[in-house]
This record gives sequence, structure tokens and C-alpha cells, in this order.
Amino acid sequence: MQGPLKPCDGCGRSFNAKAFLVHQKICKKVFQTKRKPIDVAAMRAPDDADAKQFLQQAKRDQAAPAGRRGAPVRDPPNPNPTPG
Repeated sequence: MQGPLKPCDGCGRSFNAKAFLVHQKICKKVFQTKRKPIDVAAMRAPDDADAKQFLQQAKRDQAAPAGRRGAPVRDPPNPNPTPG
């Protein structure tokens, strides 16, 4: 037997002492760091000013709360309903 297993604080997996030392460095580097978001639209868009302006407006529209836009329109209640 190789001894007691040590749990990794980052991912929760358990390793023997020798493997734990190696895993700890890799786990911190790979799994514990946040990646910056990728803006695919900016990479695909051409470099002209109109495209950049369009992308900026689209980002603003996406970030703004929708509010009541797109809410279903209801008919007002009928004050004189007919039995039917």
C-alpha cells in the first residue's frame, strides 16, 4: 500500500502523497483559474467602422434590461359579456 490518500482542496479528488504534489500544481493552474470570455463576434467582424459600431450597439442592447418589451398584449375585458 502507498499510504493514506490526501484530498485535493481544489477538485476534491484524493491522491497518494507523491501524486498529490504533482496534481496540486496542475489542478491550480488548469482548473482553478478563470478564463477570460471570448468575443467571437468581434473576431469575425470586418475591421470597418460600421461593423464596430453595429457590434457596440448590439452589446448595449443585450446588456439593457428588456423591461416590458415583448410582453404579450391582452385584450381588455369585455364590460358586457354575452352568455354563450
